Amino acid sequence: MQQPYNPFLTKGYISPKYFCDRQKETKTIMEALTNGRNITLYGRRKLGKTALIKNVFFNMDKNHICIWIDLLPSQNFAEMVNIMTNNIYSAIDNNKSLSK
Repeated sequence: MQQPYNPFLTKGYISPKYFCDRQKETKTIMEALTNGRNITLYGRRKLGKTALIKNVFFNMDKNHICIWIDLLPSQNFAEMVNIMTNNIYSAIDNNKSLSK
């Protein structure tokens, strides 16, 4: 028996092609970031917060460097700082124009 085809992605962000709705939220976040405003995005698990952020990153002007930092693995302040430092360094290293 053939497995039924499921058109819905259940894990991770792939591209805008598979990102449903949230155009208003994407635009609002992009405008806030472009204008130097801080934002906080919070909510219960599995509501699409990570996908929304990754969609914003995908759509941001390439003059902006977007850095994804997952702090969940950190168990203390030193680990948090280490994770943040490594992620920021990697983003700078991957975008040589920033470090020139």
